[in-house]
Amino acid sequence: MTRKDYVKTANILAGFVNEIPQTAYEDLVNEFAEWFKADNENFDFARFEKACGIDEIGLIHHEISRKNNNHKQFAKLQSSTKFNVNL
Repeated sequence: MTRKDYVKTANILAGFVNEIPQTAYEDLVNEFAEWFKADNENFDFARFEKACGIDEIGLIHHEISRKNNNHKQFAKLQSSTKFNVNL
């Protein structure tokens, strides 16, 4: 796997930070991190956890990220032909 794969995985996981109970989410992130570390000895466990919204004391509040994702999803929905009132 490459750094690009780790980044994409962290972004996907971060999208579910508010959808999964905290302990389950942290366990899921740790499972991925352990798998990546086994694949690549240079894998940065702490950096991956932080990208997923977890620091050394637990879950980081992701309100800003969640708002940004909501705006992106709305823009994507708006740009589709089915929901675009400008068409």
